[in-house]
Amino acid sequence: MDDISRAYLIFGSEDYLINTYKKRLLEALLIRPEDTQDMNFNRFTGPGVDINAMIDAIGTMPFFAERRVILVENSDFFKSSNDIFSKALESIPETSVVIFAEKNVDKRLSAYKYISKNYKVKELNMLTGPDLEKWAIGEKLGGAGLRITRDAWQTFLDITTADKNMTNMSYMNNELEKLISYCNGRDSITTDDVRAIVSGYHDDSVFALLDGIAAGDSRTAMKCYDNLLLSNVEPEKILHMIIWEFDRILMAGELMQDGMSYSEVARHTGMQDWQIKKHDKAGHFRSFPPHRAKIAKEKAADIQYKIRTGSMDAKIGCELLINELLLH
Repeated sequence: MDDISRAYLIFGSEDYLINTYKKRLLEALLIRPEDTQDMNFNRFTGPGVDINAMIDAIGTMPFFAERRVILVENSDFFKSSNDIFSKALESIPETSVVIFAEKNVDKRLSAYKYISKNYKVKELNMLTGPDLEKWAIGEKLGGAGLRITRDAWQTFLDITTADKNMTNMSYMNNELEKLISYCNGRDSITTDDVRAIVSGYHDDSVFALLDGIAAGDSRTAMKCYDNLLLSNVEPEKILHMIIWEFDRILMAGELMQDGMSYSEVARHTGMQDWQIKKHDKAGHFRSFPPHRAKIAKEKAADIQYKIRTGSMDAKIGCELLINELLLH
């Protein structure tokens, strides 16, 4: 990695891009955050960061290595004036690299002005226009060997940007991952594919459906299913959303069994911390341990195959799956 700066500030409104940029930066510095035994890596998280401990870490010489890396996340050090912090920025040794990943940044502060003048700053907000297309069509879909028609792309945008307050890159990334999974084995994505899979803003309804299944509450489960139908969500789309959630429960559940924290699971799966915590608090990892989640996913995939091949009606197949899951 050429031209390494002693400090980086990554901030903006788009968490997905911040996390992606942070991960790439750490990889370029040969740091694996999940490796808690790395003697040359320190991590500080949250507004309660001990500033003295952070300063001590920054000033500590690396152990048989070229540099020490310090990651500071959501500390709010760039939110309000702090003379101690400002002085710390001015005295970062050449043997340390400090990465600040922040949500709240006040550009009027001396700390921001100093780091933007002397080090590297990256502001990451929601992509738009050609930049969004380059990321979604070029990197995400193109990287998976898929093309998308212009009409299909416009349909994707119409669905995912319908509510401007809800639109974000993490949500778009999830929907693109669903499309990639759904169109596996093909080389292009059509408008029908997008309409069948991209789920709009029904995640909470599907989550409530899973809650009903987990609790063995057929009344709640079917009520949630009926509400999705009344919202004009196609049965095959509901089925794919169920498969998607079980895939996430399976991946995260296996790592949770290994004793990983929410943040560690998030880094391994691409999920957000709050999504994993939400599944955990709802009891989904207990109700759907890996072996059961795998069976549920396989059953759903089998029904999905029958629907696609025309041997089963989509509505009947979706209801059959829900009832089968309720029996276990």
